[in-house]
Amino acid sequence: MGFKTFADGNVLTAADVNDYLMKQAVIVCTAGTRPGSPVEGMTIYQTDTDTVLVYNGSAWTQVTPATATVDAEETHTAGSYGDLSTSGPAVTLTTGTKAIVLVSCQAKHSVLGTSLRMSWAVSGATTIAAQDTWGTVVNAPVAGYYTQLGRQYQISGLTAGSNTFTAKYMGGAATGSFLRRTITVWPIP
Repeated sequence: MGFKTFADGNVLTAADVNDYLMKQAVIVCTAGTRPGSPVEGMTIYQTDTDTVLVYNGSAWTQVTPATATVDAEETHTAGSYGDLSTSGPAVTLTTGTKAIVLVSCQAKHSVLGTSLRMSWAVSGATTIAAQDTWGTVVNAPVAGYYTQLGRQYQISGLTAGSNTFTAKYMGGAATGSFLRRTITVWPIP
């Protein structure tokens, strides 16, 4: 289906209305003025949240990605995933049952060969703890110097609704430092 230019006096057929108006329309509204009886495939742009959402037949799912960054250098010592002094970064968005998550940071360790890890957890409609399965890890190649870490992972099995994705860290046996931490989540409708 392409683009069609209508001129004065043209008659819109049912097929024209379906193809060029209903299937390609984006409704502009706010979170409080969303359509009350949406149909599957309906697309809206919420001006108050600056997000695009699609109705998947049972819930509105966000299409636009959400990202957050914490630039401060902070440390973590524990041998299990946890927060730094400033938790996160974290993003909250409306997802369906799948999303793509990207985490990245710069990390350093004072002990050569010690593992530094960054992962993420989910809370809200879904509860999932941080895991190595979707995290990123590096064994400090040089003591005291920063290494760039990053990993993208597609997760399925989320509960549709409002989900918060929060970055988590593991510093190994000794203290690890993390800097310029970022998380980005793309919901998959």
